[in-house]
Amino acid sequence: MIQNLSSTFPGFIEYDSIALNLRNLVFFFCLLYLSAEDLKRYRIPDKCLEISVTAWCMAIPFAYHEYGGWSGIAVHLLAAVVYGGGVFILSILIEQIFKKESLGGGDVKLIAVIGLYLGINLSLYALFCACIFGLLIALISYRSCEGKGRVIPFGPALAASAMLMLLYSSYIREWCVL
Repeated sequence: MIQNLSSTFPGFIEYDSIALNLRNLVFFFCLLYLSAEDLKRYRIPDKCLEISVTAWCMAIPFAYHEYGGWSGIAVHLLAAVVYGGGVFILSILIEQIFKKESLGGGDVKLIAVIGLYLGINLSLYALFCACIFGLLIALISYRSCEGKGRVIPFGPALAASAMLMLLYSSYIREWCVL
């Protein structure tokens, strides 16, 4: 059964460790739930992010060899800090310049968790894809009559791009020579 799943979702079931695959599955379901919440209530529940971080931390003993030792795990921690902190600073600067809220705190925390799961390179691709998805959502929303002046949640775009990277990371690594 695992062989059939790995051919369907090559990036998602890429680990030999069941613990790492379960960790990714927990993250996947948290992304689905927080997307629905962000669309409905315009907020990303901290509990989803806490569950995702806990699952990642619990899988560290199993990730040691998959990530290439402590240095690989440190790169994922660094990605969380760099992307989460970088987007936080960028968000503050944009708010100061345009005098309106750019990203919510939940979006910034979600970006940090995505960095934790995907690492430096795949997180960059996830952010790029999320921006494209977000622009498409904004265009569709703006074209409709009710879209003008409406706040557009960015969480679903972030979650969709993270899911895309999780599901097809091996193809993306191969295609982008990561």
